[in-house]
Amino acid sequence: MRLAALLLASTAFAAPFPQSSKWSKRNLDRTDFQIINLARNLESLELALWNQALTNFTDADFSKAGYTGFRRYIELFRDQEIAHA
Repeated sequence: MRLAALLLASTAFAAPFPQSSKWSKRNLDRTDFQIINLARNLESLELALWNQALTNFTDADFSKAGYTGFRRYIELFRDQEIAHA
């Protein structure tokens, strides 16, 4: 039984992964590149938003507005956008 399971698992890894031609450059039209560019620009805008919030507001500002400890969440959001950019 173990041997059969091992053989079955090894054939799954030996089989080549199917490759889709859907995402090859020749199949992407102008609209696809516009959408990708829009997403990229949105990520840049989001990063700018979080950076400005961190630059313009201190922990004291957030606490005074009733959001004690909120700055760390903005730092987390900013770090996430850095990973996307």
